[in-house]
Amino acid sequence: MVVVRLRREIWRIVTLRVAQRHDTAAGFQNDEEGIFRTDMKHSMRLLLAAIPLGFLTLCVFTVKTLTIFHNGGVCNYSSINIWLTATESNGRKAYPLPPGSCTDAATQDVEAIWGRDCSSDPCKYQAWKLGAGRFEVYDDGESPAGFVLRVRGWGVGSRWRIAPAWPKPELSTIGYSLMR
Repeated sequence: MVVVRLRREIWRIVTLRVAQRHDTAAGFQNDEEGIFRTDMKHSMRLLLAAIPLGFLTLCVFTVKTLTIFHNGGVCNYSSINIWLTATESNGRKAYPLPPGSCTDAATQDVEAIWGRDCSSDPCKYQAWKLGAGRFEVYDDGESPAGFVLRVRGWGVGSRWRIAPAWPKPELSTIGYSLMR
Protein backbone atom coordinates (compact mmCIF):
# COMPACT_ATOMS: atom_id res chain seq x y z
CA MET A 1 0.00 0.00 0.00
CA VAL A 2 2.81 2.40 0.90
CA VAL A 3 4.74 1.38 -2.21
CA VAL A 4 1.69 2.11 -4.40
CA ARG A 5 1.30 5.57 -2.85
CA LEU A 6 4.99 6.25 -3.36
CA ARG A 7 4.79 5.23 -7.03
CA ARG A 8 1.73 7.44 -7.56
CA GLU A 9 3.47 10.41 -5.94
CA ILE A 10 6.58 9.93 -8.08
CA TRP A 11 4.43 9.66 -11.22
CA ARG A 12 2.57 12.86 -10.25
CA ILE A 13 5.83 14.76 -9.75
CA VAL A 14 7.26 13.55 -13.05
CA THR A 15 4.12 14.49 -14.98
CA LEU A 16 3.98 17.87 -13.20
CA ARG A 17 7.59 18.64 -14.19
CA VAL A 18 6.87 17.68 -17.81
CA ALA A 19 3.78 19.91 -17.81
CA GLN A 20 5.79 22.83 -16.38
CA ARG A 21 8.40 22.47 -19.10
CA HIS A 22 5.67 22.33 -21.72
CA ASP A 23 4.07 25.51 -20.35
CA THR A 24 7.38 27.36 -20.44
CA ALA A 25 8.08 26.19 -24.00
CA ALA A 26 4.64 27.34 -25.16
CA GLY A 27 5.30 30.89 -23.95
CA PHE A 28 3.38 30.82 -20.65
CA GLN A 29 4.90 32.74 -17.77
CA ASN A 30 6.36 30.41 -15.14
CA ASP A 31 8.02 31.97 -12.12
CA GLU A 32 11.03 30.25 -10.54
CA GLU A 33 9.78 30.82 -6.97
CA GLY A 34 6.55 28.94 -7.69
CA ILE A 35 8.48 26.00 -9.14
CA PHE A 36 10.75 25.97 -6.07
CA ARG A 37 7.75 25.96 -3.70
CA THR A 38 6.13 23.15 -5.70
CA ASP A 39 9.37 21.12 -5.68
CA MET A 40 9.73 21.54 -1.89
CA LYS A 41 6.12 20.46 -1.38
CA HIS A 42 6.63 17.33 -3.48
CA SER A 43 9.97 16.56 -1.84
CA MET A 44 8.30 16.65 1.56
CA ARG A 45 5.57 14.30 0.32
CA LEU A 46 8.21 11.89 -1.00
CA LEU A 47 10.06 12.05 2.30
CA LEU A 48 6.86 11.45 4.26
CA ALA A 49 6.10 8.44 2.04
CA ALA A 50 9.64 7.04 2.36
CA ILE A 51 9.73 7.17 6.18
CA PRO A 52 6.90 4.61 6.71
CA LEU A 53 8.41 2.39 4.00
CA GLY A 54 11.78 2.42 5.76
CA PHE A 55 10.13 1.76 9.12
CA LEU A 56 8.21 -1.20 7.67
CA THR A 57 11.43 -2.67 6.25
CA LEU A 58 13.17 -2.26 9.61
CA CYS A 59 10.29 -4.01 11.42
CA VAL A 60 10.32 -7.00 9.06
CA PHE A 61 14.11 -7.35 9.42
CA THR A 62 13.88 -7.11 13.24
CA VAL A 63 11.17 -9.78 13.50
CA LYS A 64 13.15 -12.16 11.27
CA THR A 65 16.32 -11.57 13.31
CA LEU A 66 14.53 -12.18 16.62
CA THR A 67 13.10 -15.44 15.27
CA ILE A 68 16.57 -16.65 14.33
CA PHE A 69 18.01 -15.75 17.75
CA HIS A 70 15.09 -17.46 19.50
CA ASN A 71 15.79 -20.81 17.82
CA GLY A 72 18.36 -23.32 19.03
CA GLY A 73 21.11 -24.08 16.54
CA VAL A 74 23.85 -26.72 16.35
CA CYS A 75 27.07 -27.17 14.38
CA ASN A 76 28.63 -30.63 14.29
CA TYR A 77 32.44 -30.37 14.36
CA SER A 78 32.86 -33.99 15.47
CA SER A 79 33.94 -36.85 13.23
CA ILE A 80 30.61 -38.74 13.41
CA ASN A 81 26.90 -38.11 12.82
CA ILE A 82 25.02 -36.71 15.81
CA TRP A 83 21.31 -37.17 16.43
CA LEU A 84 19.03 -34.16 16.90
CA THR A 85 15.36 -33.52 17.49
CA ALA A 86 14.26 -30.39 15.64
CA THR A 87 11.03 -28.53 15.04
CA GLU A 88 10.45 -27.48 11.45
CA SER A 89 7.41 -26.18 9.58
CA ASN A 90 6.09 -29.75 9.17
CA GLY A 91 6.53 -30.74 12.84
CA ARG A 92 9.18 -32.35 15.03
CA LYS A 93 11.52 -35.05 13.84
CA ALA A 94 14.70 -36.83 14.90
CA TYR A 95 17.47 -36.92 12.32
CA PRO A 96 21.26 -37.28 12.07
CA LEU A 97 23.44 -34.21 11.43
CA PRO A 98 26.58 -35.14 9.46
CA PRO A 99 30.08 -33.97 10.47
CA GLY A 100 30.92 -30.44 9.33
CA SER A 101 27.25 -29.43 9.05
CA CYS A 102 25.15 -26.87 10.89
CA THR A 103 21.41 -26.54 11.30
CA ASP A 104 19.56 -23.64 9.70
CA ALA A 105 18.33 -21.44 12.57
CA ALA A 106 16.00 -19.58 10.21
CA THR A 107 13.93 -22.71 9.44
CA GLN A 108 14.73 -25.13 12.29
CA ASP A 109 14.51 -24.95 16.06
CA VAL A 110 16.69 -27.72 17.50
CA GLU A 111 15.12 -29.09 20.68
CA ALA A 112 17.75 -31.64 21.74
CA ILE A 113 21.09 -33.27 21.00
CA TRP A 114 20.83 -36.99 21.70
CA GLY A 115 23.44 -39.25 23.25
CA ARG A 116 23.51 -42.49 25.22
CA ASP A 117 24.72 -43.10 28.73
CA CYS A 118 26.23 -46.55 29.26
CA SER A 119 27.55 -45.93 32.78
CA SER A 120 25.01 -48.51 33.97
CA ASP A 121 23.56 -51.60 32.34
CA PRO A 122 21.45 -51.27 30.22
CA CYS A 123 22.40 -48.10 28.37
CA LYS A 124 19.87 -45.27 28.47
CA TYR A 125 19.10 -42.11 26.53
CA GLN A 126 20.80 -38.86 27.31
CA ALA A 127 19.71 -35.52 25.85
CA TRP A 128 20.99 -31.96 26.03
CA LYS A 129 17.97 -29.67 25.72
CA LEU A 130 18.79 -26.57 23.73
CA GLY A 131 17.35 -23.22 24.66
CA ALA A 132 17.57 -20.12 22.54
CA GLY A 133 21.21 -20.15 21.52
CA ARG A 134 24.01 -21.69 19.51
CA PHE A 135 25.89 -24.92 20.27
CA GLU A 136 28.83 -26.79 18.82
CA VAL A 137 29.68 -30.47 19.19
CA TYR A 138 33.33 -31.67 19.18
CA ASP A 139 35.16 -34.99 19.59
CA ASP A 140 36.41 -35.37 23.14
CA GLY A 141 37.81 -38.90 23.09
CA GLU A 142 36.75 -42.51 23.20
CA SER A 143 35.53 -44.82 25.91
CA PRO A 144 34.79 -48.57 25.93
CA ALA A 145 31.15 -47.69 25.19
CA GLY A 146 32.01 -45.54 22.12
CA PHE A 147 32.86 -41.94 21.28
CA VAL A 148 32.60 -39.12 23.77
CA LEU A 149 31.41 -35.80 22.34
CA ARG A 150 31.61 -32.43 24.07
CA VAL A 151 28.78 -29.90 23.73
CA ARG A 152 29.92 -26.27 23.86
CA GLY A 153 27.87 -23.12 23.55
CA TRP A 154 25.35 -20.96 25.29
CA GLY A 155 21.59 -20.89 25.45
CA VAL A 156 18.91 -19.66 27.81
CA GLY A 157 17.20 -22.60 29.50
CA SER A 158 19.58 -25.27 28.21
CA ARG A 159 20.06 -28.32 30.46
CA TRP A 160 20.08 -32.13 30.63
CA ARG A 161 16.48 -33.13 29.97
CA ILE A 162 14.41 -35.64 28.02
CA ALA A 163 10.88 -34.53 27.12
CA PRO A 164 8.37 -37.32 26.47
CA ALA A 165 7.00 -35.54 23.39
CA TRP A 166 10.33 -35.45 21.56
CA PRO A 167 10.83 -38.00 18.78
CA LYS A 168 13.92 -40.09 19.59
CA PRO A 169 16.31 -42.03 17.40
CA GLU A 170 16.76 -45.73 18.09
CA LEU A 171 19.14 -46.08 21.04
CA SER A 172 21.22 -48.61 19.10
CA THR A 173 21.97 -45.99 16.39
CA ILE A 174 23.62 -43.65 18.89
CA GLY A 175 27.29 -44.66 19.26
CA TYR A 176 28.44 -41.82 21.53
CA SER A 177 27.88 -40.18 24.87
CA LEU A 178 27.68 -36.45 25.54
CA MET A 179 29.42 -34.26 28.08
CA ARG A 180 29.38 -30.53 28.83
